[in-house]
Amino acid sequence: MSCASGKYCRRQLFRVVDHWHHSGDLRGEDQAYAEATALWRGWGLGLSSGALLAFGLVSFLFIHNSPRPVVEGNLWDIREIEEHSTRFMITDAAGHAVLIRCGYSGPGFVEGERARVRYVEYNRKLVEMDMLTGSYQQWHLRESSGEQGCWGWVAIGAVCGFFAYRQLAKIRQGQTTAL
Repeated sequence: MSCASGKYCRRQLFRVVDHWHHSGDLRGEDQAYAEATALWRGWGLGLSSGALLAFGLVSFLFIHNSPRPVVEGNLWDIREIEEHSTRFMITDAAGHAVLIRCGYSGPGFVEGERARVRYVEYNRKLVEMDMLTGSYQQWHLRESSGEQGCWGWVAIGAVCGFFAYRQLAKIRQGQTTAL
């Protein structure tokens, strides 16, 4: 059939117009779905941001305000946890055993030798250690208390907050222009 027959042309024209009409309806539904998705994304990022910021700041405060006791005693149960970290136990004169974690792995830790250790009570992180007896006598190790690691969580939370703000601002901007 050719377009010479009026019936065929009207049918084709009706299909084109009908398609355009329904496409407009679908665009409106797609727009509402996109706005709802963006709203959920913005709120999700905002909640994640708040949780990460709170975790980082509270962890920093706990580590910063935690006492740093000094224990002098014998080292035992020395284990390398990962490639570059060690955990060990130290027993003081009263017989209390304390688990200590540190980021150093290598020579210097000798089972049964006497050491003086200063650590953060909250996370059991080694701050300073002096070997008092054995072949590594006078060996000194100093590490961070772990406070700096908290700022990474705060930074990730701030980035999530920035993107949450941008996401919600786009939605508000779209709502104000529609009014």
